[in-house]
Amino acid sequence: TIIEEKEVLALASKEIKESKRLEYSPTDDAVVVVQEKTFRGYVLDTQKHIEKEHPEYYVLKAQYEAQLEELKRTDPYWQTELKVGDRVFKISYIRSWGANTKKAVITLDEEALFTIEEKTLFLENYSRVWVRFDWDERDNIPSLRNCVEQKKLTALRRKVLSKRVVLDSVVNNLEYINPIDLHDGFGTPLYAYGCLILQGTSVFLDVVQDQELAEANTKEALQYLFKSEIENRYPLKKFSHQEGKKKKVLTKAESEVKSEFDDMVRYCLMSLSINNIDECLDFLEEYYRELLPEKANS
Repeated sequence: TIIEEKEVLALASKEIKESKRLEYSPTDDAVVVVQEKTFRGYVLDTQKHIEKEHPEYYVLKAQYEAQLEELKRTDPYWQTELKVGDRVFKISYIRSWGANTKKAVITLDEEALFTIEEKTLFLENYSRVWVRFDWDERDNIPSLRNCVEQKKLTALRRKVLSKRVVLDSVVNNLEYINPIDLHDGFGTPLYAYGCLILQGTSVFLDVVQDQELAEANTKEALQYLFKSEIENRYPLKKFSHQEGKKKKVLTKAESEVKSEFDDMVRYCLMSLSINNIDECLDFLEEYYRELLPEKANS
């Protein structure tokens, strides 16, 4: 026999039960009205709303406190939530390897990890609370925070250390040559500093925690790249009027012109930064054309 859908729904609706119960919420210090719909023991829908001035408030609160006192007396793991500032965290109880008792653990998100001012947290029974972030766990917040900071720093260095840089690619790597907040904007910033670093005759990216060191490394590497570029663009033959000689030996007059140009290169190196590379290159090109117009146009 085939039963129409509407008949099934009509039959089912007769078995859907609605119920209402009242609970006391210590977090909100108010009465929570819970309304549920169930079908044959299965919860179909639950709706909750808070009433701050419910007439059963004092009765429910007294019942909750009495039950809580009984739990405290009989269950060492009665506490299920921990309030820190304006945040409430769920408590998990975990038995460590070889331990006879369980330890209380809460999981922090990044905002909580870098903004909570307390160094150590405790349950109401004065047991210490362990704090966890991702896979790391410590018995105090500063230690966990430092662990996460060092992991972020290591991850940044791994990301950039294989990147070799030439002068033309410096601008394309600006995102790595800037201060990087390891706290991602939460709480007090803790900066790592992306920089250029000269290793032998090659320049790479690096990340350090010392701003002055980062600036010094970047300056040294940038000057090296710039000088190398200038040497490639303006070799000795660019200042010689002699024809047919493979190895150029500049005359006194040519050497004086080259010396003037070198002075201007040193001047540019003094003010060189990541933001004015092209400006300095253009300036030197124009200066070269003024010094040697016949060579520049040849």
